[in-house]
Amino acid sequence: YRVELKEISRVIQDYSDVIQSEVLFREDSFGVKRLVSYVVTEAGYSESDLKSYVLGHLPDYMVPQVYVELEEMPLTSNGKIDRKSLPDPTMTEERVYVAPSTEVEETLVTIWQDLLNVEKVGVTDNFFELGGDSIIVIQVVSRAKKKGYQIKVQDLFDYQTIEELSGAIERNSKELNTAEQGLLEGEVPLSPIQQWFFDREEETLSHFNQAGLLGINKKVDTEHLETIINLISKRHDSLRFKYTREIVQQKEEWKQSYGEFTNLYRIEKIEEGSDVGEAITAICTKYQKALDIEKGDLARFVLIETPDSETHNRFFMVSHHLAVDGVSWRFIIDDLDTLLREEILDETGYLGHKTNSFRDWMYKLKNFAETEEIESQLEYWQQINTDYTPLPTDLSSGKSTRETIDTLSVTLNEEYTQCLLKEVNTAYNTEINDLMLSALQMTFEDVFHTERLALGFEGHGRENIFPDIDLAGTTGWFTNKYPVILSKGDAKTDGNIIKSVKEALRKIPTKGMGYGCLRYLHPSIEIRNSLENCGWDVVFNYLGQIDNVLNQSANFTSASEYAGEHINSKSLLEEKFIIKAIIVANELRISWDYSKERYHQETVQKLADSYIKHLTQLIEHCINKEVSEVTPSDFGLSDALDFKEFDELFESETQESSEDESVLRF
Repeated sequence: YRVELKEISRVIQDYSDVIQSEVLFREDSFGVKRLVSYVVTEAGYSESDLKSYVLGHLPDYMVPQVYVELEEMPLTSNGKIDRKSLPDPTMTEERVYVAPSTEVEETLVTIWQDLLNVEKVGVTDNFFELGGDSIIVIQVVSRAKKKGYQIKVQDLFDYQTIEELSGAIERNSKELNTAEQGLLEGEVPLSPIQQWFFDREEETLSHFNQAGLLGINKKVDTEHLETIINLISKRHDSLRFKYTREIVQQKEEWKQSYGEFTNLYRIEKIEEGSDVGEAITAICTKYQKALDIEKGDLARFVLIETPDSETHNRFFMVSHHLAVDGVSWRFIIDDLDTLLREEILDETGYLGHKTNSFRDWMYKLKNFAETEEIESQLEYWQQINTDYTPLPTDLSSGKSTRETIDTLSVTLNEEYTQCLLKEVNTAYNTEINDLMLSALQMTFEDVFHTERLALGFEGHGRENIFPDIDLAGTTGWFTNKYPVILSKGDAKTDGNIIKSVKEALRKIPTKGMGYGCLRYLHPSIEIRNSLENCGWDVVFNYLGQIDNVLNQSANFTSASEYAGEHINSKSLLEEKFIIKAIIVANELRISWDYSKERYHQETVQKLADSYIKHLTQLIEHCINKEVSEVTPSDFGLSDALDFKEFDELFESETQESSEDESVLRF
């Protein structure tokens, strides 16, 4: 589909303070392809006012990201604008950078720089073009709230620059906080992922953890740390969950409620002369196995004092998965680091103005599960269920336990990782998952010749579907797990494969939340049971950028010791592959968990290597693409057209004007 640049330029020139306008598709000094608007203006011109005007008259993908103000346009000998003589954005870098001018803008600049690992952020820079994603959005909101600024997750999608975002913060400050406050009590409905856990009927329910081991500065005072841990466990109510079994209608059910506050802090000491690595692992293993969900014993924070020969002590954090997820740990570590920096703890300030509780969210979700919008999705999810085809195995295809797991990891180098974060998405208006899952589909087709890949996709689950619910700072197990069928169909080129997968993902209603609502929360037993056997052999989870949690901390650092088994070795391994992608030390690391009873290592190595090959191939395709293309979902047409029909609809127009410099192919 092609959009004429002169149409964008015409809208800009209609603005009262613009005398002349020209729009080109150019590459900036960071190698990012952007729409650039060149303008000759009247006195009193305001770039921010022009941007607001353009946003009101054009869809997002047609709005220029860079504005260059000129005294006059360069002209050719026949009086037309000389596009080749328009300055490259690299020549206007100083003008493009706009420094913060208010306290709010300065605070947001610091937060963005820390979380995006960018040295210099201007107030007109776009959050997502700097490498932001949905997980970092949540972190931004959480940190801004600690500074007293009212900001919502949706705000970062609506206002993608600090200049625009600061205005939203001012408007939000007038709104009331309706979240539950204080030390919460009473029953809490189980979320879909929690019900999935209990449905597994594991013999050992209490050893299914999430854990983290960090190095901690030896100057940190132990009593001060204990005070901070107590504050954190008072604010994050999910750490006090406890579970009881009840008989409801002759069937055993698990109930969840808030328990009493207890001290979660412990100190362990490693004696001089000990094998430090073995001692650390032994301590971690002890606490991994010590949790008890029925006693409300869900978490421990352990300071491990190491011998003088070690530069750092260790800090071990473990919680049952029922109480936390990967995003929860980011909040907890962030709180720890923030509170450790404060000489005088503001207990009232920290415990006040809590974000919405896990219970607030679950009440909303249970009501949402009964709406017509969710019920209308039933046929979609039932069809996904019928499309499942099992993957072949090298050995036995039966269920295995985690004691048979082996893990194989591969890494995408730093250069390609940065391209994946900051550059490739302009080619097809994609998100990072679109490319990673396109490569995954290509990989399984390459190795197993599977045309349709049944995938269990795991998202962070804190979807922005309720405008009055704020979870940016709330701990709990929110993970959203749902089935996806990936197929390239008859797509043969890299570009068409990306578009095919992108459109398949965009067709998923309510970002997959409907599956869990129908499977676990809907009042109809018949509807719940109709999705009981939804199958997938591969689980994929992108965990985001872990670097931004620790890279600015003076108190914490990474630790290399083994922290013990976080899940009981007898626990069932239902999937054939569990694939986790995370960015560590500026590199994308992909780990492949599999059972040695099902696959030879050589097969998994072939899969892992093929994945890196295909992902690199797609990244190179995108960064070398000279023009951007859009797909039906960019126009809200996913349900009306597939991408091939969409392309064919405008094919004749494309052929007629393919040489016209004034046309940008989207």
